Amino acid sequence: MFALNITYGRKDSTKVFLFKEQASAQANHDALIKNDGKHQFSDDFGQTAHFAANCITASFVEDMEKTAEAHMEFAVHNAVLQAKAQNRVMADPMVMAAQRLGGMQPGMMRG
Repeated sequence: MFALNITYGRKDSTKVFLFKEQASAQANHDALIKNDGKHQFSDDFGQTAHFAANCITASFVEDMEKTAEAHMEFAVHNAVLQAKAQNRVMADPMVMAAQRLGGMQPGMMRG
């Protein structure tokens, strides 16, 4: 799945059009940036758009599978950081002393 992202207008509104094939998304993107006047197209899911070329402020094609993989990598990275922070909290001398004195727990240690 591929997304054609278009930012347009004075307030930089964004519209996303979805295509099953990269070639379709890229062809629409190429036509959009090469056209000096108006552009009309439809995505693979029934959305149709008419854009004046001078209203478009940005556009790009996105590989949704790679985006999903990037989100997963980011989530794993955050989980690793959380685990490292938890280990650092547990190794902190003040935390260990507080635990010996009666179980004060910092917010990260609460489940």
